[in-house]
Amino acid sequence: MAAYSGGMSGVTLTPRPQTPPSNLSFTAREVVPLNFRSFKTTITQGKKRPALQCVWSVDGQRLATCGNEHGVRLWNPQQSLLAKDTTLTTGGHTSGCDVTACAWSSFHKDFFCSSSEQDRALVFWDARKKGPAHQLKTPETISRILYAPDGDSIAVQEHGSVIKRLELKMLPRDSHKWDFVPGKLDAVEGIRDFKFNHPGDLLFIATKSGSFTTVEYPTLNLLESFKSHTGYCNVLDLDPRGSYMATGGEDGMVNIFNNVEMQLSRATFISDLPIYNLSYSFDGEYLAVGQLSSEVVIASSVSGEVLYREMRQGGWPSCITWHPSKYIIATCGDHPKGRAAGWIAVNSMTQHS
Repeated sequence: MAAYSGGMSGVTLTPRPQTPPSNLSFTAREVVPLNFRSFKTTITQGKKRPALQCVWSVDGQRLATCGNEHGVRLWNPQQSLLAKDTTLTTGGHTSGCDVTACAWSSFHKDFFCSSSEQDRALVFWDARKKGPAHQLKTPETISRILYAPDGDSIAVQEHGSVIKRLELKMLPRDSHKWDFVPGKLDAVEGIRDFKFNHPGDLLFIATKSGSFTTVEYPTLNLLESFKSHTGYCNVLDLDPRGSYMATGGEDGMVNIFNNVEMQLSRATFISDLPIYNLSYSFDGEYLAVGQLSSEVVIASSVSGEVLYREMRQGGWPSCITWHPSKYIIATCGDHPKGRAAGWIAVNSMTQHS
């Protein structure tokens, strides 16, 4: 596009600045981009209920899924995606209750916890042992679980918009004795997602107002809110390198903010559909984006350029997450058009896996 400059005697055509800026390109930064077309995709169909969540263990050796069974299923996707090679937890939740949320410990590769909205229980597990390590009844249903970076604290979202905190009762850490501590956050309306910053002293909360809110941790004191999207701010994730945070919203935009000043650095339009999933690669170079469609989008987190789009044959992704140290993407979800059928998919590149 050209710009007009000058008087009646003539015009000067000014070239439009390059998009994305040349200094942010892979070439200028001397980075060789991945060839996502060469990624191998493996999909496994699950039960006749949607798979709600998939999360990697801290060492990346296991993948936990929940939502389509009465337990947490543990996979080793770098070896097999066959159900016969997996482990399903038993004995923790009330019989017949679906597990609706799970989370891996941020410090131990074998520790994880799960919750069910039906039996209102938080269950703590050690993957090396049969049966639960600890059970905790909750007054309300728990819809989201997140370990703090130090592994000694857990933030949970109760049904609605209340965040509470749990801490280990005693050392050593493998005691699994957790309990709620006094205090809660109930002043933020319409919580859609939340993440810890890397030091663990802040929570970033995505809200229905289109803003994200910063909250001091562990005091749960409100700090500031920042407008991010037109419509809901549905999801957010932090750059592993510590400099940026990305948000996704109802407006189909991915917005990237500087973590210090909370200034908008880049904005990328993905599509006209709402964005519900967002995950940084382990090196911070790439963002995997999930929408209300069967399409998974890969974008450069630095320039905002969309690099690849892939249709998920299984259906809509309910969760997308990058491996903590490799170029492997795990997704799970439900079949479109109301035909409930949970599925798990793993995209990997041979030379990196």
